[in-house]
Amino acid sequence: FDQFSCVHLLLLDRPSICMPSYLVSNDKASEVAARHLRVRLGDQLSMDSASGKSLICYSVPDETINVLREYYHGIGKTHIVSLLWNSIFDHHPAHEEHVMYVTLVDDLLIVLTIKNRKPVFTKSFEIRHKDDLQYFIMACKRLLQPGQCTWLTIREAKANYVKPDEAFLKFDNEMELPSIPMLLAKYNPCVS
Repeated sequence: FDQFSCVHLLLLDRPSICMPSYLVSNDKASEVAARHLRVRLGDQLSMDSASGKSLICYSVPDETINVLREYYHGIGKTHIVSLLWNSIFDHHPAHEEHVMYVTLVDDLLIVLTIKNRKPVFTKSFEIRHKDDLQYFIMACKRLLQPGQCTWLTIREAKANYVKPDEAFLKFDNEMELPSIPMLLAKYNPCVS
């Protein structure tokens, strides 16, 4: 296993929440996260920076990380939502409006919403049928009432479904993000 100089665990379907980064300095981040996430015995709470002033919090089973560390000493972990937030903020740094971003990775629909330059909503849905895709996007649009809706395409990412037909769901914009390996290299570079 020594041939791998950089190993990074990318978490796709772990529940996550967004919170302001000042909660870490107040020692309140884990308390707030515990109210919204199921952190079980043997889990560790992990936090990724998103856009500098926000955190993405999620839990990871300790034993899984420990087993992987036995083989890959310097293994890192990142939630896909963190990569998406950072890339969105790099491409569109001034978000005064209320924008909902939607993307697909494999059979996972990811919905992210920004309002007043802050991430305010993140949710992942497992898609089992193309109708699920339309249903969840429409439900999020009705719930969040964004001013704009943007379809995100991640270069080289495999998706088991395609963007819904414009007759059913209108997207105001489309945005292409770099591939997942490129996002990882940019936002979580390996440290020797």
